[in-house]
Amino acid sequence: MNNVNIFAVRGATQLRDNTKEAMNIHVTELVSKLLLANTIAEDDIISIQFTQTMDLDTANPARELRTIGFSSTALFCSLEPEYEDSLNKTVRVLITYRKSSFEHQPSPVYLHGASVLRPNIK
Repeated sequence: MNNVNIFAVRGATQLRDNTKEAMNIHVTELVSKLLLANTIAEDDIISIQFTQTMDLDTANPARELRTIGFSSTALFCSLEPEYEDSLNKTVRVLITYRKSSFEHQPSPVYLHGASVLRPNIK
C-alpha cells in the first residue's frame, strides 16, 4: 500500500458474568463492531492489545478472539490496574491498524456497561 497511515482505536465492554462463554461473546462482539465501524480488515491490523479487570479470571480475551480467527495477528493481554471506583468486569481493547485514507477518523466502540467510560460517544 502506498501512503499508508497508522491509526489506533479504542473500545471496551462490560461482562455481566465472569465466565469463559461471556468473555467469548463480549470480546468477539466488541472486536467485530470495532472492525465494522472502522472498515478494518484483518489484514489491516498491526496488533490488538487487551486489558481486563482483575475480577475477570476465567478466560483470556486474546485467546477467546482466536476462536474466530486472527491466527496471524499479534494479540496481547494484560491486567488493568485497579483503582478506586473502577468499573468491574471490564475488557478494554486497543487496535492498531493501517489505512490508506488520510481522512479516516477512528470510531471507538463502548458496549454494555462500559459506555459509562466514554459518555461523549454515542
